[in-house]
Amino acid sequence: MIKRFIAVVVFMSILFTATHVFGLSNGQEIIGNGDLKITIQTTTGGGTLSGITDNGTALLAAGSPLFSLTITDISNDTDETIASTGNWGSVTVANDGTHARIVFSNPASANLPSSLVATVSITVTDTKSQWHLAVTGLDSNHTLVDADFPDLNLKAAGSDQFLIPKYSGTLIPNPVANAMDYDMSYPRGWSATMPFFAYYNDSYGIYLGFHDPQASFKRFHIKAESGHLHFRGNVVIADKTRGGNDWDMPGHFELDMFDGDWFDAASVYKDWASANAEYYPQSTSERTLRQNELGRIGVWGYYQPSSSTTMTTIKQDMQDYINYFSGVPVGIHWYQWNNLPYDDDYPNYFPERTGMAGVVSDIQQSGNAYIMPYINGRLYDTDLTGAWDYATKGRPYATKKSDGTVYTQIFNSNTFAVMCPTQISWQNIITDAAQQLTDRIGSKGIYIDQVAAASPLECMDASHNHPLGGGHWWRDGYRDMFKAVHQALPAGRFVTVEGGADYMADQVDGFLTDGWLTNNLVPAFQVIYGGKVQLFGKRTGTSRYHNQSFYCKLSQALVQGIQPGRTSLWIVHDSNADIAAPFVKKIATMRYKLKEFLSFGTMLRPVTVTGSIPNITSSWTDRGTPTDVTVSAIQSSVYRHQTNRSVAFIFANASMTDTLAFSFHVDGSQYGFPSDVYIQEITETADGTPQLMSNSFTKTVNLANLDSVAYIVSPVTFDVFLPLILK
Repeated sequence: MIKRFIAVVVFMSILFTATHVFGLSNGQEIIGNGDLKITIQTTTGGGTLSGITDNGTALLAAGSPLFSLTITDISNDTDETIASTGNWGSVTVANDGTHARIVFSNPASANLPSSLVATVSITVTDTKSQWHLAVTGLDSNHTLVDADFPDLNLKAAGSDQFLIPKYSGTLIPNPVANAMDYDMSYPRGWSATMPFFAYYNDSYGIYLGFHDPQASFKRFHIKAESGHLHFRGNVVIADKTRGGNDWDMPGHFELDMFDGDWFDAASVYKDWASANAEYYPQSTSERTLRQNELGRIGVWGYYQPSSSTTMTTIKQDMQDYINYFSGVPVGIHWYQWNNLPYDDDYPNYFPERTGMAGVVSDIQQSGNAYIMPYINGRLYDTDLTGAWDYATKGRPYATKKSDGTVYTQIFNSNTFAVMCPTQISWQNIITDAAQQLTDRIGSKGIYIDQVAAASPLECMDASHNHPLGGGHWWRDGYRDMFKAVHQALPAGRFVTVEGGADYMADQVDGFLTDGWLTNNLVPAFQVIYGGKVQLFGKRTGTSRYHNQSFYCKLSQALVQGIQPGRTSLWIVHDSNADIAAPFVKKIATMRYKLKEFLSFGTMLRPVTVTGSIPNITSSWTDRGTPTDVTVSAIQSSVYRHQTNRSVAFIFANASMTDTLAFSFHVDGSQYGFPSDVYIQEITETADGTPQLMSNSFTKTVNLANLDSVAYIVSPVTFDVFLPLILK
């Protein structure tokens, strides 16, 4: 009897140590017993995130709710918001010092179901932490419509940077002083191309990532407030109008400490995504075939002939462009290949112009030309009647709001419905158009506009048989569509789309990045997806041939792994392009020579370039807004070859006037070269003889204006050094 009593006491003691129930008393829970510690302050009926420390350094400026939920009472259409901070009848905490589970239950409000439970789980391992939120106990009269999680008030010490996933990645220097204020949607090629952020200064870095393998619809809010940064995530809830939509956060939120800068933050996301994300590209024989075709292209031309342009002229314009870049594979992005104006009558694409198939065949027969026609993969013209009657063939499959009205967009004075990607009828239309253009007509690629650039919409049409509102069904729909497209296309025909949203990286072969134009742009996207999906295009404009911005954009594109272009085909005839055309030819040649690195290799940490190197400020246009962009006159990058261990150090001088001298240092041990190395200089006109060097050396370069050069460093263990040649 005494032994049984002692056993019960010991059991109750262990249970009480692991789980605390808070009612009228306050408490503090610390998660993490190493470098990173997270503190939760429990109060009467609630709990607050009160502290995050890194080796004793406080990272938060103020406490904040752990979460905030908005719940609708369906019976009377009223909303009630409840946060972690109060109005809960019970808060229990199970915390072993490494993993904590905080359960909020029995809400005080009579407008909420008494069975409602919100559970926050936080696990800390050394310098990493994972956060998760689940909401259960919603009855048939209540639906969860909104969830904010996490909510962080980050200190901002000054002399700091905040990385946002705008385009390939954009740095916001001194974000508080510069009144940072962003609302971003993911996945969206013109907003958040990836679901992670980073704050860093000279002392530490904080990685903030949403690790969701299925890329569910999310929104992010970052704003400078009273000397700190307010960061808030919002996962768009699925089935938000249906009662009983208990919700389990897809994946988890990751808060990690790191040393370094944007490159290191991108590497954290790459480590996770490459191992866990469903959308991270995996090599297959067919995908490799398509990548090898698309990755060969050295330059892109943009072509939009008028309806009166004859096929003879069209063919000649294309041939002149190809001839100018002799020896370098050329891509031609062809708009208005049919008899319709641009942005009109989608998806009524056919018939094509008479003779199109013959021109495509003739132009592509050399093997160094790739024609890629344009179609739109998202819009249906609401004015269409007859065979393409919108009322019967478009509207039923369009995205709709809760009141049944269709989401629309206006282009070229035409109103288009935004189509739901889950609908097989719509998938079939896009698949058929892509198949006709690549199989019957013979183009080597197809461009499908808007699908990666635009954000998901909260389609509420129950007849579409997908979760209403949020979730990952938007990606699922496009995944099914692109699977059908690839199956319908002849082998090796590539598919490209607008923008660079990473959730589509496994479904397409290339992203058109011509709008990645902003200040403080960094190639974080390329660090993660370089060698896995191709990037092409920088918007330059035909009026900028004597403007410094033209040369800054394309120099940046070259070193950041973006296939140069898209220039007008007419650049090869335009007398105003006396400087621009030779420059484009030069970087096109360099891109093609370096394709094994830039198209198929891995981007490595940037090398430090020293010397009297000026910055260049010129006017760019960021999504229609004129923007002063400042870049270094010497653009540079480092790439590792896809199959051997060689490393390319690539440089471009964007200055229109100045030859610039600079140096860079190579420590071969950082690249896995323990002994002597070969170094080979690559220019537009010559491949130098490999020279034997110590594995630690400093190289001084004099680079002429509007010129580029690469240095290939390889281990001497190669039996035969194979210099780069055009092939």
